[in-house]
Amino acid sequence: MRYWISAIDWAGNVGTGPEREFTEAGRPPVSGDLDGDGVVNGADLGMMLADWEGGASSRADLNGDGRVDGLDLGVLLANWTA
Repeated sequence: MRYWISAIDWAGNVGTGPEREFTEAGRPPVSGDLDGDGVVNGADLGMMLADWEGGASSRADLNGDGRVDGLDLGVLLANWTA
């Protein structure tokens, strides 16, 4: 679903600025959903294990401490959905 928004000031003048397209927001991301499919399951666990001991740039660093370790595994397991 797409929405188009127009701006009108108090005097009734319609804004002439650039158009913006907005899309309906989906579900908020789930911490631990590394593959973006909306669930935390074995596929995400596999991705985390592949990044184990990875650095801060790793997608599996769920708690942002610069490492992929047991603390991140705990976050993933706490959000397990499948």
